[in-house]
Amino acid sequence: ILKGRQQGASTYITGRFYYKATGTIGKSVGILTHEQKATDNLFAMVRRYHEHCPDAVRPSTAADSAKELWFDRIDVRYKISTAGAKGTGRSSTLQYFHGSEVAFWPNAATHMAGIGQAVPLLPGTEVFLESTANGIGNLFHNQWQRAVRGEGEYEPCFVPWFWEDGYRSP
Repeated sequence: ILKGRQQGASTYITGRFYYKATGTIGKSVGILTHEQKATDNLFAMVRRYHEHCPDAVRPSTAADSAKELWFDRIDVRYKISTAGAKGTGRSSTLQYFHGSEVAFWPNAATHMAGIGQAVPLLPGTEVFLESTANGIGNLFHNQWQRAVRGEGEYEPCFVPWFWEDGYRSP
């Protein structure tokens, strides 16, 4: 997803993954952001979904740390990390992955290699890579260009800035 700032992509993806993961058993969600502030914001969003989930369907929580929610009775994990250390994701198995602001990740190629090992190519797995633009030649730009050409496994989704009324002035 190539987008302008604050257009709801992360809200949609985190909500989608919370809904999908907590509606089943044994799933794992991973989110990788470009900076700690974004990590904190996105995880707070996931916590809000959980806190406001109706009691009848809210899963039991066994762990709630700064980086992970674990819903023990359905064995669902929702993990979030920041793209600082190389190789994030290598030791995980994820069914759902959200890469946030991918064009701004340090060590992006290494992170993507780890994510590629963490998300199996099986029916029902989902990977969303979203970002605002950050020049040309970076991993996100290259993946975007490949998707536009119909190469690889990603589908391009462009959300232009002018769809957001906040970007307009009289």
